[in-house]
Amino acid sequence: MASAAIPGLFPPVFDDGRTLIDGTVGAETPLRAAAELGATRLIVLPAGFPCTLSAPPRGAAATAVHALSLLAARSVATDAEALAHRLEVLVVPPLCPQSTPAWDFSRSGELIDRAEVATLEWIAAGGLDSGTPRASLAPHRH
Repeated sequence: MASAAIPGLFPPVFDDGRTLIDGTVGAETPLRAAAELGATRLIVLPAGFPCTLSAPPRGAAATAVHALSLLAARSVATDAEALAHRLEVLVVPPLCPQSTPAWDFSRSGELIDRAEVATLEWIAAGGLDSGTPRASLAPHRH
């Protein structure tokens, strides 16, 4: 529940005297924390972002969630680049092109299935041995 507690959209979760919110607010993917704990190889499965929207987000909530998805991708790319000299960081390419808005959860099952197929294809093509395709996290257009 806390991972869906996006500030301004959904209320925080209270557990054992702590207030919990979506981790994206602090770190989409805690790469630096993993490095500090001694990781030598990180394999990142980013959520990605919609890069082929038919129209810009409308309304405050949709705009905020879209902005968070872009900021999260940028954060993962920045952290992966900063840590690349200390450890191996592999970023599984996110779904692209992606047209489902970040605020639309109605197609989650379909997106999960597509991501599984794409990730297995990436692995089969040598993705785990191919270096880090961080460019796939950069804002782009089709």
